[in-house]
Amino acid sequence: MNTNLNNTDELRQIPIVSYLEHQGYRPAKPENSRGEVKFLSPFRSETKPSFSVNVDKNVWHDYGTGEGGSIFDLVMKLWNVDFVKAKEILGKGTYKQMFYRPSDTHYERQHPSPFTDIRASPLTSTYFLDYCKERCIDLDVAKEECRQVDFRLSGHMNSAIGFENDKGGGVPKSDNEDLHV
Repeated sequence: MNTNLNNTDELRQIPIVSYLEHQGYRPAKPENSRGEVKFLSPFRSETKPSFSVNVDKNVWHDYGTGEGGSIFDLVMKLWNVDFVKAKEILGKGTYKQMFYRPSDTHYERQHPSPFTDIRASPLTSTYFLDYCKERCIDLDVAKEECRQVDFRLSGHMNSAIGFENDKGGGVPKSDNEDLHV
């Protein structure tokens, strides 16, 4: 879906439910009589859905934080970018899945991953860009192929450079080791 990057009104019409599904999120509850679809929040771990999308108005609301808005507000918050970059992401229509969501199997429920609150965003951190420069990695290639991955491990927030593996997960790289999520 290549959309006119400069047409804000056209981009605003991209259905939020479709965008979330493209990112790997599935509705936790189907559309109700008020035209709302409920999701588990993409911003935190939870067991009861507190994130609602009004299909008719194409707006979202996170009851856990009180935040909400248009598809632009959602993309800005998910990717931690400004409005111009959000328009670019939506305009390309080729956004990659940002979050690794393991399939819900019996084994995975019995053996949960130690990684939680996993979020991947475009590689924009000056720390990570300097890391790439020091290793003579072309910055255009790094920005295209790598992501900044933020995650919680053992109760502490961490960040790493990561790339998507062939199974839809990621392989973040820390200074010490590869971390498979």
